[in-house]
Amino acid sequence: MMLFLDTSDHERTSLYLLGKDALKAHIWKSKFDQAEKLHTEIEKFLKKYKIALDKIEKIGVVVGPGHFSRVRTGVVVANTLGYVLNIPVVGVKKLGTGINFSAALKQKGQKTVDVYYDREPNITKPKKK
Repeated sequence: MMLFLDTSDHERTSLYLLGKDALKAHIWKSKFDQAEKLHTEIEKFLKKYKIALDKIEKIGVVVGPGHFSRVRTGVVVANTLGYVLNIPVVGVKKLGTGINFSAALKQKGQKTVDVYYDREPNITKPKKK
């Protein structure tokens, strides 16, 4: 079974449980509090479907494109869960508004994934005093 995180949207966060025959989802509004609530929402989601962490065989995450801090939050949580549970992590780019879950399930996975940046960062210089 795979736990999949999509933190790329600017107003909501989505969690999915992917199995051979099942797709379960948990989506909530998280415009300003995603980082604070992500861990507890994962815990509630797994409890709702009576899934223990040791039943998760792979972690999937949208690596981009998306909102900079939100995507990084999802990738860090996915990499951390993969490390703690000693399971592979799969990074998937979001295609428009859709996620290719079948491709994520087929991927072998790795120890960590990196964020995908679809453009150069917009960094401004500090104002002179």
